[in-house]
Amino acid sequence: LSLWRLLRLVVMPKVFGSKTEEWDRKLGMEMGSLLAVESPEDIIKAIADAQIGICGPLENKGKFYAIELTECFTCSGIEPPVGKPICDFEAAIIEGAFRKIGMAAESVKETKCIGGLGDEVCRIEVLVK
Repeated sequence: LSLWRLLRLVVMPKVFGSKTEEWDRKLGMEMGSLLAVESPEDIIKAIADAQIGICGPLENKGKFYAIELTECFTCSGIEPPVGKPICDFEAAIIEGAFRKIGMAAESVKETKCIGGLGDEVCRIEVLVK
């Protein structure tokens, strides 16, 4: 866990600069496509099984989905908060998992972040096409 955080929050920005988020997205999308999922509900269990995070129940309102991680691989326990959402990797994993089940995302956004913004959860909101 410490190694991932060092890579993601220190090394990757130094190596990739402004392209860090793009690399997070590519890596996360690939990882999401590898999860054993067949429905949006499966994504919650797959995230827990892969030890990416601990999720609350899936919020589903038609084409809108939200997943809240009460514990997050990238940012749980970071103090003080860094001032911006930083869980691009987890958001991309979720997007890749939705894509795997045939639900392409129109938008994916982290609206709350534990270590980034000081929130109680990391919230990833997905609007599918």
